[in-house]
Amino acid sequence: MPATRRFSSRALRTNNARRPFDNKASRSRHGPAKPRRGRLWSAERGKLAVFEYGRTIQVAHQEWRDNNLAGARALLASTRLDFRGWEWRYVHRLCNSSLLTFKGHVDTVEHASFSADGSRIVTGSRDKTAKVWDAKTGTELLTLKGHPNVVRSAAFSADDSRIVTGSEDGTAKVWDAKTGKELLTLNGHTHWVTSASSARTARGS
Repeated sequence: MPATRRFSSRALRTNNARRPFDNKASRSRHGPAKPRRGRLWSAERGKLAVFEYGRTIQVAHQEWRDNNLAGARALLASTRLDFRGWEWRYVHRLCNSSLLTFKGHVDTVEHASFSADGSRIVTGSRDKTAKVWDAKTGTELLTLKGHPNVVRSAAFSADDSRIVTGSEDGTAKVWDAKTGKELLTLNGHTHWVTSASSARTARGS
């Protein structure tokens, strides 16, 4: 049976004493000690990556405010997974919510209604305009200008080709729902027109 070598702490100390560390020889073999540039460079790169992530979130939020949902989603998708926090989830929720915020009127919105096919929404506002929006994306499609006072009511016709508005100026107006052109002004009321709608056409007529 082969003999087993045993190393005592005394023997290890003796051996180490016989071979003292030659710092000069070590430097000659491995060259002068170098500063830890790799760690410093890595730290700087990490700071830059965090800054770029924050800037990307800011731009994505602005794209959402500008109704560019596709651009905002693309920016969010480009960010690093390990950086994503509450701010990423907040903007992501804005861009993928089932509810939309329609921004464009500069005063209170008095009325809103869907088109018959559900693809558009028309709103009437105290800013004296009506606006048509894409119901899926929230994009503003048309601004109907012509009333000199508050637009209290706005609705699509049964076939979605016309829009009728009622105003505090005492008139109702009919508009081309595709171009936004004013087609007709209905005069006769001596006070506000607070509601306006189009008659439904019977099917088959």
